[in-house]
Amino acid sequence: PCPGCDERMARAEVEQHVEASGAVHVRRAWEKVAQMEEKATQMEEKVAEMEEKAAATAAEQANKVAGLEETVEEQADDIAAQKEEIAALRKRGDALTRVFTWSTDSEW
Repeated sequence: PCPGCDERMARAEVEQHVEASGAVHVRRAWEKVAQMEEKATQMEEKVAEMEEKAAATAAEQANKVAGLEETVEEQADDIAAQKEEIAALRKRGDALTRVFTWSTDSEW
């Protein structure tokens, strides 16, 4: 086959065919280059679109993480306050238990 087109011929005829069909081969090569350039442009546009989406998704995820970190901090503060409250209630309960125990142990 001819290297510039799909036409089949004997080897002896290839050189004559290439010389006679040079303009056709150049036009076909130019069409292929134009197609490749169009595909490259489409791919560049698609990559840019995907980069924009990735950046937007990354920003969205960063915002979510920041919100979760804030929630965790708030919950940690709540837990610390609850622990303090529990400790205070235990102290109060211990004091009440001692008074109650002393009252029931004594004779009337």
